[in-house]
Amino acid sequence: MEHDIRFCEFDGRRIAYASVGDGPVLLFGGRWVTHLEEEWEDPAARGFFEELARTHRVVRYDRLGSGLSERSLVSPPSAESEARQLETVLDACTDGRPGLWWNLSVSLKQRRTCWQKCTRRIWRLRHHLSSRIVSSRHYHRHS
Repeated sequence: MEHDIRFCEFDGRRIAYASVGDGPVLLFGGRWVTHLEEEWEDPAARGFFEELARTHRVVRYDRLGSGLSERSLVSPPSAESEARQLETVLDACTDGRPGLWWNLSVSLKQRRTCWQKCTRRIWRLRHHLSSRIVSSRHYHRHS
C-alpha cells in the first residue's frame, strides 16, 4: 500500500497532505513537527496507518512550517490559523461528506476552535491525550 502525496493552497502557501486507503475519511490533524515521507518510512507508523486504511481513507498533513509544507511562516501559529489549515485540507481531500478527525497533540483552545469552525464537516472528534481517548461527546459534556 502506498500513500499519495498532494498539495493544497492556504493563503498563498502550500500544505502537503497524504492519503491512503478507501472509505470514510479519517483525518489526522497536524502535529507539532511532522514530515509525511519520513513518517511513512517508519515501519511502526506505516503499519498503523495501513491497518486503518483497510477500512478508511487515512489523511495526514504537514502543518505550515514543517515537513513538505511551506516552511516560511508569515505569523506565529494560532488556533484560528490551525483550524483554517484543517478546513483547507478537508476541502481538498473530501467530497463534502463529514469525516473523523483524530488529533494526537493539540491545545484545548485549538481543539475547541477547530471543532467550532468545522463542526458540520467533522462527525466525530477523537483526541489522544496521554494514552486516553476522549470522544466529542465527552468533550462537549466537560467543556
